[in-house]
Amino acid sequence: MKINLQDTIANVLVCQDKLGAQAGPADLTESKLEQNLLFTIARHQNALDWLIDKHASGKVKLRTRKVLRWALAEIICMDGVPAPHVVDVATAFVKRRYSPHEAGFVNATLRTICSIIQQGADLFQDAPVHVKLRLPEILWLKWIRQFGEEQTTILANDILQQASTCLRLRTFPPQKDPTIPKELQKLQPFPWAPDQAFFTTTKRAKLKEILKGKTKFYVQDPATLLAPTMLQPKPGEVIADPCAAPGGKSVAIAEMMKDCGILLASDVNPNKLDTLRENLKPFTCASISQQDATEFKPPSLLDGTILDVPCSNTGVLRRRPDAKWTFSNKKLDELVEIQAKILDNTAKYIKKNGRIVYSTCSIEHDENLAQIQKFLERNQDFILEEHQLILPTTDHDGAFAARLRRR
Repeated sequence: MKINLQDTIANVLVCQDKLGAQAGPADLTESKLEQNLLFTIARHQNALDWLIDKHASGKVKLRTRKVLRWALAEIICMDGVPAPHVVDVATAFVKRRYSPHEAGFVNATLRTICSIIQQGADLFQDAPVHVKLRLPEILWLKWIRQFGEEQTTILANDILQQASTCLRLRTFPPQKDPTIPKELQKLQPFPWAPDQAFFTTTKRAKLKEILKGKTKFYVQDPATLLAPTMLQPKPGEVIADPCAAPGGKSVAIAEMMKDCGILLASDVNPNKLDTLRENLKPFTCASISQQDATEFKPPSLLDGTILDVPCSNTGVLRRRPDAKWTFSNKKLDELVEIQAKILDNTAKYIKKNGRIVYSTCSIEHDENLAQIQKFLERNQDFILEEHQLILPTTDHDGAFAARLRRR
C-alpha cells in the first residue's frame, strides 16, 4: 500500500494538538502508522527537542518544531523511510503549508543532523542524563529520590517499550474446558492475581475475532487486577466503584461476586458511561449511574469499595507516554487534593468492618502511601491492612493499591 507522507504529517500534527489527559495516541487515530508515529514522538519528545535546539540556527516556532519532531522520529527511531526522503517531504510540507523561509530552516536543520548520523557520531553524547533517559527533569529527579539511580534507569528504559495487548480469561460465568486460540501465549501467573489467567497476543493474532469467539476474554493489563484482588469481594455483598469507567475493575469485581449482590458502578464523565454499560452488560448485579466521586452517595452502607482515583498515570507511561510531558508539581498537588476528597467522602458510607481499596495507576509516593497515611491521620476509625506498589516493566503496567478497614 502506497503511503502519502504529506497526509501522514498533516494528520500527525492534528493528533499531537489533541494529546492530553483524556486522550492518548491510540485514542486519536485508527491508522496504525499514525499511532506508531504519535507513540514514538511522545516517547522521545524531549530528546527530539534537545536535538532541534542544539542544531537549529535560530529560534524554532512551535509549528515548525512539530514537523521537525515528526521527521526526526522517522529518521532516528524508525526504519521505514530513507532519511533523504524524509527531509525532502518535511521541507516540501513546510514550504507548502507555512513559508519558503521556514522550509529552508527545516531543510538545514535536518541535513545537519543527518550529516552527524552519517559520520557515526553519538547524537546524544553530551545530552543531560534525563534527556538520554527520555524523562522530564522533574520526574527524573523524583524517581531518583524515590527509587535510586539504578531503578530509575530500568524504569525509564522499560517505559520506552511498546506495551503488548493482554487478555484475561473471564472467570464468570465458568467456562468449561475453554479453547485457547493458538495465536495467544499464556503468561506466567502474577503474584498479586495468582488465580487469573493472562495471555498476550502474537503479531498474527486477530483480536476482534478472538474476542468474538466462544471462549470469553477481557482486554486487561495484569496490574489492573491488583486492586480487585485485594478488595476480595464476595457474593451477596454491596460493593461500590465510584470511579468505574471504562469498567475493567468493575468487571473483575462482578466476576468475583459471581454476579450475586449489588455492584454500584459510577463515573463523573457522561461520555464514558456507554462503554461502562457495555462492559457490565452481562451482569445483573451491576447498577450504573453518573456521579462525581467526591460527592458519591450510595443508597445504603457498603461492605466494600474500590477507589480507582484520578492520578498522574506515571505507572502507565508505556501506553500514555504523552503524560510524561504534562507532569508538574502543580498538577500533582491538584490530583492529591481530589484523591483525598474522594477517600474522605466514600469513607462515610463504609460499614463497620467494611473495607476500602484505594487504587492508582501512579507510582508517585505523594499519590500512594503518603495519601493513605494522611487519610489515616484524619480518619482514625480505619486501619491499614495491606498495601502494594507494582513498578511497570515490559510485561505489565505499574499500579498501587492499599486496603483500609473500618474498626
